[in-house]
Amino acid sequence: IIKGGKMKQIELIDSIEKIFNYYGLGIIKSCSELKQGFNRSVIDINGIYVLKICVNQENELGIKREIEFYKHNQCIYFPKLIVSDTSKKILPFIYTIEKKINGKNLFDIWLNIDQKEKEEILCKLVEILKKIHKPVSSKEYNILEILEKFDTLCKKNIAKNIFSLEEIRYL
Repeated sequence: IIKGGKMKQIELIDSIEKIFNYYGLGIIKSCSELKQGFNRSVIDINGIYVLKICVNQENELGIKREIEFYKHNQCIYFPKLIVSDTSKKILPFIYTIEKKINGKNLFDIWLNIDQKEKEEILCKLVEILKKIHKPVSSKEYNILEILEKFDTLCKKNIAKNIFSLEEIRYL
């Protein structure tokens, strides 16, 4: 379940149970890995919670910033942060537990939305990411250029069968 084989599945389930007991989140009835997540293993627990485990130590600072952003920007809509742990005492990784939001993710709908909706979504994402990652440069982002490049590369990959549709959604 953890990329790179750092933890065995049994160890992971034991650790998740410890986390849930420690925070009083109830009994684990179901546990399945989701396919989305860039630098984290993403696990659905009971269809209610999502456990996100940072599996890439190089990205821990970004995850810590994201946790702080969640804590200090509760008025912005995103999954409710239930637990965050950077101590690595229960799991040897930084992790968060968030309330699961049902529905499709951006990867599932991207190719089916119009240009204006794409622009609006990208503008909102850029603003959130700026706050999370606090870029040093105040360089302006050309949203149209980003959209055009993404769509062009996506279409080329589909046409050439370089990646499966599932892999493109993941990327």
